[in-house]
Amino acid sequence: MSETKFTPGPWFIDGQGIGPKSFADDQNYGITMPVAYIEEYDWPEDHGANANLIAAAPDLYEALETCLMYGAITGDDWVLLKAENALAKARGKA
Repeated sequence: MSETKFTPGPWFIDGQGIGPKSFADDQNYGITMPVAYIEEYDWPEDHGANANLIAAAPDLYEALETCLMYGAITGDDWVLLKAENALAKARGKA
Protein backbone atom coordinates (compact mmCIF):
# COMPACT_ATOMS: atom_id res chain seq x y z
CA MET A 1 0.00 0.00 0.00
CA SER A 2 1.39 3.41 -0.93
CA GLU A 3 1.72 6.17 1.61
CA THR A 4 -0.76 9.06 1.44
CA LYS A 5 0.76 12.13 -0.20
CA PHE A 6 -0.01 15.61 1.09
CA THR A 7 0.43 19.06 -0.39
CA PRO A 8 3.36 20.54 1.53
CA GLY A 9 3.11 23.84 3.35
CA PRO A 10 3.32 26.66 3.84
CA TRP A 11 -0.25 27.36 2.76
CA PHE A 12 -1.88 30.74 2.24
CA ILE A 13 -5.37 32.22 2.39
CA ASP A 14 -6.53 34.83 -0.10
CA GLY A 15 -9.77 35.89 -1.76
CA GLN A 16 -9.66 32.93 -4.15
CA GLY A 17 -8.64 29.97 -2.09
CA ILE A 18 -6.59 28.14 0.48
CA GLY A 19 -3.58 26.29 -0.77
CA PRO A 20 0.14 25.89 -1.19
CA LYS A 21 2.41 28.87 -1.59
CA SER A 22 3.09 27.80 -5.18
CA PHE A 23 -0.57 28.46 -6.01
CA ALA A 24 -0.26 32.01 -4.72
CA ASP A 25 2.81 32.53 -6.89
CA ASP A 26 1.45 30.82 -10.02
CA GLN A 27 -2.33 31.32 -9.88
CA ASN A 28 -2.38 33.41 -13.04
CA TYR A 29 -0.91 30.50 -14.96
CA GLY A 30 -3.11 27.79 -13.44
CA ILE A 31 -0.09 25.65 -12.59
CA THR A 32 -1.16 24.65 -9.07
CA MET A 33 -4.72 24.34 -7.78
CA PRO A 34 -5.80 25.56 -4.36
CA VAL A 35 -6.82 23.03 -1.74
CA ALA A 36 -10.15 24.81 -1.22
CA TYR A 37 -11.94 27.75 -2.77
CA ILE A 38 -13.31 30.53 -0.57
CA GLU A 39 -15.38 33.62 -1.11
CA GLU A 40 -14.68 36.56 1.14
CA TYR A 41 -17.94 38.47 0.77
CA ASP A 42 -20.64 37.77 3.34
CA TRP A 43 -18.61 35.19 5.25
CA PRO A 44 -20.34 33.85 8.32
CA GLU A 45 -18.16 34.53 11.35
CA ASP A 46 -16.72 31.00 11.47
CA HIS A 47 -15.50 30.89 7.85
CA GLY A 48 -12.40 32.93 8.65
CA ALA A 49 -11.57 30.64 11.56
CA ASN A 50 -12.17 27.58 9.37
CA ALA A 51 -9.90 28.98 6.66
CA ASN A 52 -7.15 29.60 9.22
CA LEU A 53 -7.47 26.03 10.53
CA ILE A 54 -7.30 24.55 7.03
CA ALA A 55 -4.28 26.68 6.13
CA ALA A 56 -2.52 25.51 9.31
CA ALA A 57 -3.04 21.82 8.40
CA PRO A 58 0.52 21.14 7.14
CA ASP A 59 2.01 22.68 10.28
CA LEU A 60 -0.42 20.82 12.54
CA TYR A 61 0.43 17.54 10.83
CA GLU A 62 4.14 18.14 11.38
CA ALA A 63 3.51 19.05 15.03
CA LEU A 64 1.58 15.81 15.55
CA GLU A 65 4.43 13.79 14.08
CA THR A 66 6.75 15.53 16.55
CA CYS A 67 4.35 14.70 19.41
CA LEU A 68 4.38 11.08 18.28
CA MET A 69 8.19 10.99 18.43
CA TYR A 70 8.17 12.76 21.82
CA GLY A 71 5.59 10.34 23.21
CA ALA A 72 7.63 7.37 22.01
CA ILE A 73 10.80 8.76 23.61
CA THR A 74 9.17 9.63 26.94
CA GLY A 75 6.74 6.72 27.06
CA ASP A 76 3.83 9.14 27.45
CA ASP A 77 0.90 6.95 26.41
CA TRP A 78 -1.60 9.83 26.40
CA VAL A 79 0.50 11.86 23.95
CA LEU A 80 1.06 8.77 21.80
CA LEU A 81 -2.65 7.92 21.67
CA LYS A 82 -3.78 11.47 20.84
CA ALA A 83 -1.13 11.93 18.14
CA GLU A 84 -1.70 8.46 16.62
CA ASN A 85 -5.47 8.99 16.45
CA ALA A 86 -5.20 12.44 14.89
CA LEU A 87 -2.60 11.31 12.34
CA ALA A 88 -4.70 8.27 11.42
CA LYS A 89 -7.65 10.59 10.79
CA ALA A 90 -5.49 12.88 8.65
CA ARG A 91 -4.33 9.86 6.67
CA GLY A 92 -7.91 8.67 6.11
CA LYS A 93 -7.48 5.61 8.29
CA ALA A 94 -9.75 6.49 11.22
